Amino acid sequence: MAITSIGNSDAFFSEAARLFIKDTIGADPLLSNNRHDQALKWLVLEGDQLIGAVYWAPPNPLYMTGPKGMIPKVFDRLKLENWHLHRVRVNDELAVAVRRHVQQSIRVARTATLLTHDCATSYPLHAPLRCALPEDRAFLSEWMYGLCTEMRALVSPHEAKEMVAQYVVDQRLFIYGDDAPVSMAMISPTNALLRTIHHVYTPPLLRKKGYGKQCVAALAAFLETPCSIYAEGDGPRSVYKQAGFVERGEMVELVFT
Repeated sequence: MAITSIGNSDAFFSEAARLFIKDTIGADPLLSNNRHDQALKWLVLEGDQLIGAVYWAPPNPLYMTGPKGMIPKVFDRLKLENWHLHRVRVNDELAVAVRRHVQQSIRVARTATLLTHDCATSYPLHAPLRCALPEDRAFLSEWMYGLCTEMRALVSPHEAKEMVAQYVVDQRLFIYGDDAPVSMAMISPTNALLRTIHHVYTPPLLRKKGYGKQCVAALAAFLETPCSIYAEGDGPRSVYKQAGFVERGEMVELVFT
């Protein structure tokens, strides 16, 4: 087993690498405008066969897919290149291997299902989606604080307000609704291998009406490129599948302390 570095090399654009990436995370590198060289770091090879890959665009979590035997080599490479790892996203089997191999404290931050959307699947929408504007910051700050509270994230109302202000400037925060906003969602930065939808939130009084599902479907269509979303629990997973997302597998996020 060997780990091959990937930058702008021809190996990255090989048919085998392209199909492997498309099959494991749903993103076709030849059909996306994202900066893959910033995210895909190594290919894991067994002879001439591609069996795994490692993606990382700091400060995002490192994402690994492949056999358990690749774990020691990945962490040896991390040490060799002096990369300090804070978080890693892997499947259940790899999570066990990582925890056994790494000699430091690790905790499971969350377990979720990875789903992807090909941007071609349509879902009936009943209201428009738009990018958040500066004049939306007041109610979005309340929504963001509500979301962080439900996620048990230690965020103050002032910090939520600052987060929203930055997301509005970055044009990463979106609002769904016709006469009045009913749901919000965010997208990951453009340097990610696969754009991720996250921070999906509908105020409690507006839930159970399908607004979150419509918001996510509208944002997936807006991106016009394959995207992903993580679902924690059977309820969200079912909702996102109805919106056109396809399950790719279980994800475990480990935090190094």
